[in-house]
Amino acid sequence: MQPLASGRWLVSVLVVSLMIAAACVYATVCLLFYEGGWQIIFHPSRAVTVTPASAKIPFEDVQFDYTETGRAQLSGWWIPAEAHAPYANCTILLLHDGFGSLSDSLERIRALHAIGTNVLVFDYRGFGRSVPAHPSEQGMNQDADAAWNYLTDMRNLPHGSIIFYGEGLGAAVAVSAALRHTDASALVIEDAGPTALERFSTDARTKLLPVHWLTSDRFDPAAALEHLKRPKLFVERGNDARTEALYRTAEFPKRLVRVDPNGAGNYAEAMRAFLDDVIQK
Repeated sequence: MQPLASGRWLVSVLVVSLMIAAACVYATVCLLFYEGGWQIIFHPSRAVTVTPASAKIPFEDVQFDYTETGRAQLSGWWIPAEAHAPYANCTILLLHDGFGSLSDSLERIRALHAIGTNVLVFDYRGFGRSVPAHPSEQGMNQDADAAWNYLTDMRNLPHGSIIFYGEGLGAAVAVSAALRHTDASALVIEDAGPTALERFSTDARTKLLPVHWLTSDRFDPAAALEHLKRPKLFVERGNDARTEALYRTAEFPKRLVRVDPNGAGNYAEAMRAFLDDVIQK
């Protein structure tokens, strides 16, 4: 009696089946990254554990970016400068890193308040008390625009009195915002850190994935800085090679200040000198 199938045919079927199974597994892994890869870049917290009141700094809870149903999507703090502060006519729009919540910006708020500026800091969607959402670069850019509109439309601040200030991932958001809002006075970039693709490359789970096609997040302001002619201050804390590299490629006018990561160092002095140049008193 002749066999129903030859051994070669069975091997071929087995190989094809294994290839199909491997392709399905790979497609599933790609889908999982597409849905959850944001967690490699962002580490949001919904907790707001401390406020400027902890540092005895007056502040106001603010909500903005209202939907058609009247729901505020973004939550933040307005920290006014003291009445006779040297830069009371200047407002820092602080764009924090993709970690924690605005509570983690308290030390930066304290330093800027001591210098004598107004500060608006807020949580992106998915952070703190802002609406729940998966963070993304596009969403953060939209939130930065909403914060700008809040300052210019709701508080009626002159456009030229506003400075974008980005930390970590917020540095790329600040650069992007400065490109869209060309009448802002200046830009501060602090500890820009690695790009999104660089962050993915250090994660073993992404080694074999086509991450370029699976995410639109880049957080790479290098190309934009080559053409951005707004005054720029780069703040490098410790040994942050990324910030210094961005400084080298950026268009003039620009400044670089290196600050001791364990202390204030010359940060306040550099900020005051920068503000003296870009803000009309």
